[in-house]
Amino acid sequence: DIWKTVCVDFYLLGKIAQALEGIPMLELKYLALSDTVRQFRDIMIPQLDLTLEAKHLQRFNRDFGNDDRVNFPHPLNNLTTKRVLTETFLHGKPILSFVTAPEPVRKEIALLGVEITLRMIFLNDFLHGDLHPGNILVHRSESG
Repeated sequence: DIWKTVCVDFYLLGKIAQALEGIPMLELKYLALSDTVRQFRDIMIPQLDLTLEAKHLQRFNRDFGNDDRVNFPHPLNNLTTKRVLTETFLHGKPILSFVTAPEPVRKEIALLGVEITLRMIFLNDFLHGDLHPGNILVHRSESG
C-alpha cells in the first residue's frame, strides 16, 4: 500500500532529521531538517489522492482548451478514485525520443514547452510540478 509506505518513509525521515539535529558537533540545527521534512510531507501526502490529479487534468483542459497545439487527457471521473486515476488515451511519442531530432524540431518543441509552462504559471495562476518527460508526449499533426 503506497500510502502506508510513504507515511512510514516520512516518519523515518522525521526521526533521522531529529537525531541529526540533536548531535551538537554536526551543528545542523540551522538547516531546520525537521521543518523541511514536515513541509515536504505536507506537500507530498495530498498528491497521493489521485482525484486531485483528475481535477488538475480538468483544469488543464479548461485552461488550454482553445489551444490546438496541446492536448491533455480527460479524466474519467466515474472510474477514478483516490488510488486509481483513469483517463482517456492520447497518441504520441515520448518527448525524450526527440532529443536527437533535427534542431528546428527540437527548437519548436522547446519553445512550445516554455510558452505553455509560463502561461500555466503566470496567466493561469497554477503550478503543476509533475512535468517530467514521462508525462509529455509529442504528436505531430499532418500539417506540422
